[in-house]
Amino acid sequence: MPRIESLDDLYDFLHLNKGLPVKYILTKIAQSKGKPTLSLQNKLTRKFFYENSEPVDDLVLFGEIDNPRIAQKIGLTNKDQIVFL
Repeated sequence: MPRIESLDDLYDFLHLNKGLPVKYILTKIAQSKGKPTLSLQNKLTRKFFYENSEPVDDLVLFGEIDNPRIAQKIGLTNKDQIVFL
């Protein structure tokens, strides 16, 4: 799962499949005790998707936003939010 730390990383992640019918699921990584971590809701969503996504594996990509400023720019203001693009 790609980790997005800068605007360039975000652009590269989104531009990689330009012109293809790919959807993106973006989550925000929170910092807990100095270590990056996903919220329980985000972990469960990712686990559920991977266990049930065989027909659409090539059409949906997960990305984890590591930079709080970039997360805010795309609308991820809460640690439990998930953005579908």
